[in-house]
Amino acid sequence: MYKIKMMSGETYQVNQSEYQAIMKAEKGIFVPRLEVFINKSSVSTAYPEHLADEIEEKRNQMTGILHDGTIVKRHFGQWVDATNQVPDDKGNYSYVVLDPNYYPEVALDLVPTEKEFNKMKHLSSGERLLLIMDGNESKLKRLNEPSKGLEKITFNK
Repeated sequence: MYKIKMMSGETYQVNQSEYQAIMKAEKGIFVPRLEVFINKSSVSTAYPEHLADEIEEKRNQMTGILHDGTIVKRHFGQWVDATNQVPDDKGNYSYVVLDPNYYPEVALDLVPTEKEFNKMKHLSSGERLLLIMDGNESKLKRLNEPSKGLEKITFNK
């Protein structure tokens, strides 16, 4: 079975053949068993049901551990150092925002959960970073060199 979440918040459970038909459809498809038309452009996420807990946990993740062991938390949508705060001139404390060049997992929102980190804590810091970034190198390259990822559009007169 597969879970399909719509942008409107509705969730549908479909079997493999229905899932494949939805993904192959150009615009959308009517699913007779559910008596619903699923517009492909309105699908927020779709994934196998056995991965549901892991995906839902990752989406709602508020804390994590970076490749070097730094404990972080999400503060207003931004990853910050959970154990370090600095005072401003008025004595108010604010969180330390992490450098995305040193912590690329922060820039790509690939921060491992504590459970994921515990599975790889026996590796060195560099090996953990490679494991975290596996398959996302092209995204990182575009972030580091934004001018290379964009093309100028010109109109012929």
